[in-house]
Amino acid sequence: MGVEAWGGTGDWGCDAFFAGELTYPNQQSMPGPFVFQAKFVISANAAGAKPEKALLSAVDRECNRISARLTAKNQKLLAKWPIPPLHYALLTNAVINPLLRTKIETKIKTVLPCAAVHCHGGTDLCAWIAQKPALITAFPQLLTITDWPQFLNSIVHSGIFARSESLLMLAEQAARAFVPTKAYYEAQETLRKHHFVVLEGPPEMGKTTIGRMIAVAQAAQKWEAIECRTPKELLEIFDATRPQVFIADDFFGRGEYEPTRMSEWQSELPHILFRLDKKHWLILTSRAHILNIGKAQLDVSGQNHRFPQIGEVLVDAGKLTELEKGKILYRHAKTAGLTATIRHQLKLQATSIVRNKHFTPLRIRNFIQALKDQYLEDHEA
Repeated sequence: MGVEAWGGTGDWGCDAFFAGELTYPNQQSMPGPFVFQAKFVISANAAGAKPEKALLSAVDRECNRISARLTAKNQKLLAKWPIPPLHYALLTNAVINPLLRTKIETKIKTVLPCAAVHCHGGTDLCAWIAQKPALITAFPQLLTITDWPQFLNSIVHSGIFARSESLLMLAEQAARAFVPTKAYYEAQETLRKHHFVVLEGPPEMGKTTIGRMIAVAQAAQKWEAIECRTPKELLEIFDATRPQVFIADDFFGRGEYEPTRMSEWQSELPHILFRLDKKHWLILTSRAHILNIGKAQLDVSGQNHRFPQIGEVLVDAGKLTELEKGKILYRHAKTAGLTATIRHQLKLQATSIVRNKHFTPLRIRNFIQALKDQYLEDHEA
């Protein structure tokens, strides 16, 4: 509760300051103040990556800011950081080897000679997340800091990974640019309360991606994550002894309402609802107009006491705020590794892109990919 962000908008407040005592860097209570600094290095975990130069440059810039803060004549600035910290922690997605650690500590010590310097690289972060996998539920972006299959396999029992592999591989590409929107958190809360949720909305709005990312977050907590095409398939795989999350994508029909599929769900849904509990979740996705047709026909006779009103489990994935759209644009652009020229042009046009009435996550992904492909084509020519 005592940690406050004092960084600028450029890094979205990734600097944190705490003046009291903390059980950090170990279980012993230590006096503050503490400063925590996050430094993200693009593509630091790619094959053959050499992030040392970029990380050291970022540390140099931070040292200049620290020096300016400590010598500032502006009383308002000094009031936010009245005394130098006794602990300085640097957290980064880059892997920190012993030599790099020494270089970082030496640079920080030049401006904070009395501070204990603590460096935590990508390997440390992965180890922490493995100990507290529930963090992924709140911050699914954490899945992108390292190799996807290796990370999941390190925290998920091999048998669970094998049964969930198909869904996890489908989610891999989407995870790298995923933005947890309000719908994502609403769906999680609905699942905790009712154990199943219906994600509805128009095409291209990310219903399937939200469902899969929720399933991935549960897989990180040793749940089986399974995508089912029919209710019969779900019942065959259902195991009361293991935590499981199931996804049925476009369960009433993909392009149009399919009476046959509705009939299947109508006959089996009462049996499925009876089995759902805090360790067994069901995520359904559907387009809004198909859902409206289907729910009018849905009859779960004899199980109405277990079936909430449709409004209680319905989450609209099609409602995006301007800030969420901006983050979606940013994440796709960042993941694509665009050139400085293209990034500059995107910044100039970002507002008009975000406010365009035809904005959807899928179109933004395709738009960014088209920009990248066009640049490569022009460059080769």
